[in-house]
Amino acid sequence: MQGLSTLFLIVLSLQNIALGNECLRPCIAEESPMTCHYTFHIEYYATLTKACWDCPNNITDCSRHHCIAADGVHKGLVTINRQFPGPSIQVCEGDEVVVDVINHLPSESTSIHWHGQHMVGTPYMDGVPLLTQCPIGPASSFRYRFWAANAGTNYYHSHSGFQRADGVAGSFIVRQAATRDIHARHYDHDLPEHVIFVSDWLHEMGLTKFVSHHHDDGDNKSPNILVNGMGRFSKDEEKTDTPLASFNITQGYRYRFRLISNSILNCPIQMSIDNHTMKVLASDGYPIVPIEVDAITIAAGERYDFVINANQTPDNYWIRFHGLIDCAPLKAHQVAILHYEMADFDEPEGLVNYENCYVDGKVLNPVNVAPGTEDDITVAELNSTSKADENWNKEPDVKIWLAYDFYEVNNLHFHDPEHYPIFLVPHRRKLFTPQLNRISLKMPPVPPLSQPSDVPYERFCNTTTVGDCKNEFCECIYVEHVPLGSLVEMIIIDEGNTFDATHPFHLHGSAFRVLAMERLGNVTTLDDVLALDAAGKIERKFSAAPIKDTVSVPDGGYAVVRFIADNPGYWLFHCHLSFHVEVGMGLIFKVGEQEDFPPVPRNFPTCGPWLLNREDADLPPRSTSAIVFEEETTTSVSSTNDESNVVDLNINVLDLVQELSNKFKSSAVATAPTILVFSVVLFLSF
Repeated sequence: MQGLSTLFLIVLSLQNIALGNECLRPCIAEESPMTCHYTFHIEYYATLTKACWDCPNNITDCSRHHCIAADGVHKGLVTINRQFPGPSIQVCEGDEVVVDVINHLPSESTSIHWHGQHMVGTPYMDGVPLLTQCPIGPASSFRYRFWAANAGTNYYHSHSGFQRADGVAGSFIVRQAATRDIHARHYDHDLPEHVIFVSDWLHEMGLTKFVSHHHDDGDNKSPNILVNGMGRFSKDEEKTDTPLASFNITQGYRYRFRLISNSILNCPIQMSIDNHTMKVLASDGYPIVPIEVDAITIAAGERYDFVINANQTPDNYWIRFHGLIDCAPLKAHQVAILHYEMADFDEPEGLVNYENCYVDGKVLNPVNVAPGTEDDITVAELNSTSKADENWNKEPDVKIWLAYDFYEVNNLHFHDPEHYPIFLVPHRRKLFTPQLNRISLKMPPVPPLSQPSDVPYERFCNTTTVGDCKNEFCECIYVEHVPLGSLVEMIIIDEGNTFDATHPFHLHGSAFRVLAMERLGNVTTLDDVLALDAAGKIERKFSAAPIKDTVSVPDGGYAVVRFIADNPGYWLFHCHLSFHVEVGMGLIFKVGEQEDFPPVPRNFPTCGPWLLNREDADLPPRSTSAIVFEEETTTSVSSTNDESNVVDLNINVLDLVQELSNKFKSSAVATAPTILVFSVVLFLSF
């Protein structure tokens, strides 16, 4: 075993040199933390650019510098350093991470959220624009600097618009020293290349898809899935021939893999490996009592660590990915390859299609399934290796009920109540709005964390301050204020009326324990769950309840989670599906008071709206004309001394202007010649 450990250190060191990343190293408990510096250049890019030369016709060209082959379909991207996924950050627990983000986007702002890092002491580094920082504007930059305090499998992504859907995301791995890793004995290797970064994949820019779906009758379905930015696409008997992700192992060893979902739309993904089971060690970076399964279903924002025992005949085996819910209509699926050393580099045999990428057996985290079924294991049935102390068992200090669904309400962003109300347009063009407690979150105009004196606190709201949100569209800065140090319980209820969906909810700034989960039927109500709780029929699991920061709630059911609000700041809680968070499916936790918040660094960027008032500045004198005309020396139609002619000319011009104006009103489109004549007449009138 000592020889194996030495070999592992040598392999890691060689990879360290190859990747040029000195922070990618074996983590040793006695070692001093390192400062790990990265530079992210964010810019518009595309798949299959000139950098790809003859890819995919020449498959080796697909590995060229800056070539993003994706699934062989041309589309626009937003990338970090012309890579997708972005550069993998792999550091040791306690390292200082410094990331300079440089925005090359000509007309978009950006930001980076460090998903899984709680930013204790540095809430202004959480990366949520207009909450914890100002957006990073075009041609500008921002330095993120924080401690890698939360060990485990995390990731980073843009929290601005649809940039995450277009490519601004990557893995963020924080390893521990073997003496601190409770699961170190379960595996022999934890290799940097054994990160599996999955996402549903659009064949158009995220904003284009969003606008088409929300303002017209465009769909919200994903056509494909990518694994580490690679894959193939099949349509109408045609198939692209781009490279597949491949993971190398050697027979006789146990390998730790890290699975991350960057899913964009409502696309949980089931992953399985032919002829292999997976021993799951952790969820969202937090260790659990190991459990062996045949498949894992992972939702947007979730992460799972598992071990593969390389105990099969050396060969190549399919790793299968099957998209569910909104990935089902277009049969989105993908494969990667598990390659044994000593096997030929051939693709595994057998047909690959949407149907056979789904497997039966013991499935972790199945979609819309209640605990207690024989083969399915919900996250609520997992057991943490960390026992909960008495602080988790007491009556919560704050209890928050969050019921949600898609509601048929005139969302003023997508339905005009007078001209195209939701109740009159065809069903295919109705936009049902996803809301928490029938409230859409509107972000504040300035980040309250860094600019508290500029915040319009009168726009803050919660369920006690809003009006009739069942019949009117409610949108405001939805804030739940909880005292510092309080035990907070959330009962999250998916009413399930409109669509058969599932929503993964992510909490910034903290993790929670999942105490209960149930599916009551296809639909339920807040009153149903309130009644169950009042009758003592919601059984909470206090001992060894799993710790997560992202949880999917069963459709027509509920989940009960608790967290201790010991991290002062403003923290976002939201659905992690891009189309939902961007229309306000979330709320803000204000933990503690302003005096409890860590002070922002000196010269921290500021932003916000601005109006020029008369008391702030006077306008310069009004100019009568910017053009000086010479006196006319030739004969004109009317003498400037003939006042009556001048008046008559003005009257005729005004009559003509009025006539042309009436013509505009009676026609939907003004022709170019008419506009030209109209412009000339207006010019002559002066």
